[in-house]
Amino acid sequence: WSGDINTTENPTTLVMDRNKSVVAVFIQDDNDDDGDGLSNYLEAVIYGSNPNQIDTSGDGFNDKTVVDAGFDPTQNYQDLITSLSYYSLDSIEDLRSGSVLINSGPNNSAKLHLQIERSEDLENWTSQSQDLIEIDIPVSSDTEFYRFAIPPD
Repeated sequence: WSGDINTTENPTTLVMDRNKSVVAVFIQDDNDDDGDGLSNYLEAVIYGSNPNQIDTSGDGFNDKTVVDAGFDPTQNYQDLITSLSYYSLDSIEDLRSGSVLINSGPNNSAKLHLQIERSEDLENWTSQSQDLIEIDIPVSSDTEFYRFAIPPD
């Protein structure tokens, strides 16, 4: 706030005892608090999705993935995908990377955390502590790229 009041407090109080001039300065929040690839500004202001949830609608699709496909991330598309019956439950492979986490550590190292989740209906997922896989990854430069794949049988 600037003008007849000069503070960064929000909310703030201003006593109107005469004519006053107040200017509000808003800054675009480019952080990505939920790590889904969309900034907090894009989620809250442009798309109406929740900047604290990777999957606002709970349909199993990352908000950015839905936006990149040209759809509304606040809408749940699970019933649509299920009703189209493009895939049977036996043929679906769900390889979302939402359960993969890499933490950087000291001495040029990183640790991969991979949580295996189970479902009987592709809607309700559970995980168990014994299904957490941790792998140390040596890092040899400032920038490295990793890709995870399922090897052929």
